Amino acid sequence: MQPLKKLPNKCKALSKTFDYKIYEGAGHAFMKRAHQPDASEANEKAHDAAWNRFLELLK
Repeated sequence: MQPLKKLPNKCKALSKTFDYKIYEGAGHAFMKRAHQPDASEANEKAHDAAWNRFLELLK
């Protein structure tokens, strides 16, 4: 997690934008796991939020 915390400042120094989001409670590969029959609520919520965020990038 420490390298991720440093990345926004490094990007800013290079005039690059970087916006990250940590989805509370979501596990690794939550986009795939959200489609499983036994998906956790956290993975489902993270999937939906991340998907909507991705779609906004395409506009």
